[in-house]
Amino acid sequence: MTICITCYKEYGSPKVINDKVIKLSKKIHELSKDYITIYGHVVFEDCNYNDESIISSLNEMINLEEDCDCDDEYEILKEMIGISIEERVTAGAIAEGIIKIEEE
Repeated sequence: MTICITCYKEYGSPKVINDKVIKLSKKIHELSKDYITIYGHVVFEDCNYNDESIISSLNEMINLEEDCDCDDEYEILKEMIGISIEERVTAGAIAEGIIKIEEE
């Protein structure tokens, strides 16, 4: 799960659709089909789309002494830092199927 409907509503039900959000939502969707480590879990499954949680997860990944096989998560979280929280939540909601978009 990338975001639940309750959390989506708590974030104000944003719907910011742009190319960055659509591309990110596809990456998040693919990631959510696979195993998500504790670092991604804190953001996606616990619905912590704020800068502090994302940066904390990124820093923990950087400081790992062993390989966690979390390169995809790391890249997605890095990408999320460059966009607004509304865009992040929208991407999660698209990935989860809460927001439906038409593919062109």
